Amino acid sequence: MSKHKILLIAYKFPPFAGVGCFRWTKLTKYLAKLGHEIHVITVDWNQLGVNTFISDVSSENITIHKIASNYPYNLKHKQYKNRSINFLKNSFVELLEKAIFWDDEAQHWGDQLVPYAIDLIKELNIPTVIATGHPFNANYWAAQIKKELPELSLIQDFRDPWVQHKLKRYSSIKRKKIAQSRMIESIKYADAVVTVTSGLSDIYRESARNKIKVLPSFITISNGYDEDDMPSSYVERTPTLKDRIVITHIGSISNRRDIPCCKFLDYIANTNFSFPILIQFAGSSLPDSIMQKYQHLFDAGICIYKGMMSPQDAYLLVAQSDFALQLNADIVPYLVSTKIFEYAGISVPTISLNYGGDIEALIHTHNLGVSINLNTPNAIQRLDKAFNTSTQYSFDITQYSYTNLALQYSKLISDTLKQSNLVEPSYD
Repeated sequence: MSKHKILLIAYKFPPFAGVGCFRWTKLTKYLAKLGHEIHVITVDWNQLGVNTFISDVSSENITIHKIASNYPYNLKHKQYKNRSINFLKNSFVELLEKAIFWDDEAQHWGDQLVPYAIDLIKELNIPTVIATGHPFNANYWAAQIKKELPELSLIQDFRDPWVQHKLKRYSSIKRKKIAQSRMIESIKYADAVVTVTSGLSDIYRESARNKIKVLPSFITISNGYDEDDMPSSYVERTPTLKDRIVITHIGSISNRRDIPCCKFLDYIANTNFSFPILIQFAGSSLPDSIMQKYQHLFDAGICIYKGMMSPQDAYLLVAQSDFALQLNADIVPYLVSTKIFEYAGISVPTISLNYGGDIEALIHTHNLGVSINLNTPNAIQRLDKAFNTSTQYSFDITQYSYTNLALQYSKLISDTLKQSNLVEPSYD
C-alpha cells in the first residue's frame, strides 16, 4: 500500500472535547498506523472536557500545527460555574456571531489558514489536502488553497449538512446566498467529496447539480467505532443495576432529538411493566423541558442522569445495559449517529427511535437491534415486543471499525492522486 503525505484541515481536533472531532481523530490515528504522514492544521484548543482523545493522535506520523483564529473558540466552549458569567459570555458570543460569524466559527479563518497551509504544502511537498466540516468554512478555505495550488488533490469531507440543514437560519437572503456560494465552491474545486451516509451524499449532490459543469466523485465513508475503545470482555453489573431492565443513552439530546426522546419517555410513563426498569442518561446535559416534564420519573428512580463522563466510563455504562437508546431527529433521516456503531461494538442491542432513512436501513441490514420508525402507525408499541423477547442480534459491523474505514480512505487518497497524476508534486 502506498504511503502519502496528507494535510488535514480540522478546526475541531484534540484536545477539543466533543463529538465534533471524533471522526477525524480516529481516522487520523489509523491512517498514521498505515504509515501515512499526516499534518493537521487546527486551532489551539484548551482542554475543556473529559473526552479529548489526545492519546489517539500521539504518533510520530502525526504533526499538529496550531494556528491563530480570530474567533474566541475557547471562550465559546468554556462553561463557568457562575450562571451569571455564563449568561454574559453566551450573550457576547451570540452578538458576535450575529454580526460577524453568522455562518460558522471558521468564516474568517482564511486570513491565518490559507497562507500557513500554502507555505506548509510547498515546504513539505504535500500532494493531498483533506478538509472536514463543521465548521464548514474550513472546507471553503481548503478550496481557496486549491485555487492557489491547482495541482493539489483536494478531498472535502462533510459530516453534516451545511446550508441545507433545516435548523440553520440566516438573517437575510444575501447571507444565505453567500453561504450557498461558498458551499458550491467547496464542491467545485474538490477532486472527491466524502460524506458519512449515502443520504447525505444525495443532499450535497443535489445542491451542486446544475451549478457545476462536472461534479466531483461523491463517496460514502461512514462514521464508525474504534475497537481499542470497546470494553474487552463482559462487564459485571453494579448492584444497583441487577434485576432490572437497563436502557442507557449516551451523548446529547439536541437539535430536535428531544421529540423522539419524549415519545419514548411517554411510553415508559404510561406502561405498567411486570419488571423494574431503569433508564440512564449520560452526556453534557439534559434539556430542561425533559427534566421538568418527566421529573416524576427521575423522582421515582426510573430515570437517572449520570452527567458528563469520559468515553471509557460511558462505554462501561452501556456494557452493563440490556439496551442502548438511540434517537434520530425527524429533519435529518439521512444522518446516522456515531453512537449506533459504538453500541454495536459493545454488543448491546440498540433501541432506535427514528423517522426511517439511513439509520433504519443500517439497523435492519446489520441486525443491530430494534428500529422504531415514528412515521408508522402505533410504532411505539413495538417496544412491548422488544422488551418481552430474547431476540439474538449479530452486531455485524466489522466493516465500520476505524481500522477498515481508514483503509477505505487510504485507497481513496491513492486513487485520487492517480487520477490527477499527482504523486510527487512540485510547487513553484
